[in-house]
Amino acid sequence: MDVRSAASSSSGESSTISRIAGRSEMRRRVWLLPLAAAVACAVAACGPVAGYAPTHAETEVPAALEASDLEIVNAEASVELDGFSRYLAVVAQVERDTIEAGDLSELLTTIVDVTGKDADLVSLTLGVEDMTSDMPVADPGRYVDLQTPATELGFDKDDIARGNKSIRIPWDDLVSFTEE
Repeated sequence: MDVRSAASSSSGESSTISRIAGRSEMRRRVWLLPLAAAVACAVAACGPVAGYAPTHAETEVPAALEASDLEIVNAEASVELDGFSRYLAVVAQVERDTIEAGDLSELLTTIVDVTGKDADLVSLTLGVEDMTSDMPVADPGRYVDLQTPATELGFDKDDIARGNKSIRIPWDDLVSFTEE
């Protein structure tokens, strides 16, 4: 084989390799487009849409808790999204440092009655803040212990544990509790 044919053979191999590499790069780019779109959708689904109207639970639960005989000074509720799952978060403010099991039972029943047993929720996160405490607002010591009365009501401590500030109860367990 002379030098010219070796050069053209080498040049042909090189262009074939370039075409194969170009196709591989194109496949990689095309594959990344659906992945990027899926990630963007997942991130967008993790929070409320700006300017959304409050849900029934976000307006009616606080009003019902404040109107109850539970001595609740103020209450707030929000529906939180995590992907396509919805969670109800409620924070109530009281002027005492304990909540008895009976009061917690009434509080939970009020929330379920107002929200509806068939609500499309995964769980309820509940925190009760002691307004007589000298602790700063964000301090966990300002929150009333809810794990003790919740376990007295029959909820499994491992299922409801949420730290010092609140408890999280699966919605189905909460509905079953209120039906007993």
